[in-house]
Amino acid sequence: MFMNRFALTQVRSLTLIAAGASALLAGFSQPSAAQPFPDRTFGCSVPAGYLQDDPSGLGTQRANALIVTPTGPAGIPVQGSLAIFSQVGNTSGQGRCIFYSQRLNSFNTNAHSGWVLDVGSTAFSLPAICFHPPGGFCGTMYPGTAVAGGLPAGYNSYEVFPLANGYTSATTALANLTTSIAGYTNALTIRD
Repeated sequence: MFMNRFALTQVRSLTLIAAGASALLAGFSQPSAAQPFPDRTFGCSVPAGYLQDDPSGLGTQRANALIVTPTGPAGIPVQGSLAIFSQVGNTSGQGRCIFYSQRLNSFNTNAHSGWVLDVGSTAFSLPAICFHPPGGFCGTMYPGTAVAGGLPAGYNSYEVFPLANGYTSATTALANLTTSIAGYTNALTIRD
């Protein structure tokens, strides 16, 4: 009788442990494959010294490198550099990077599955990377973050970011961006 009770207690304990492990693993599950950039998070980091944007010499505005971090259930994520932003007007490279990383993260929903990155021109005639529905084009680009259900009325694409200083051509920037997002470590970094 003691053995049966002991065995029953062990079975119950193992069942609870298994249920807890399943719940924990579900929390680490991969994002939906319908997202435009599944298993990717965008952020900013400090690039090499000669690429840091520190116009005032204060050392406080240097995280001007757009990065992508593949996430997974275990291990250390490997970050990849996507672009380097410089100061434009009164907006620092770091400020621009933060803004554009938030914009890319806002696109990463099921509402934008199947959408593609492309190149076009902003309202200020700057070459820019845009994001539009399949079969569309970079026309009137919405300059804000993504909204649920698609584009606001009057727009046919989102502006991802303009290449304000033109160090990298628009077509090369598009190729570098899509390659880097895919996770290839040898992809070149865009300089705007």
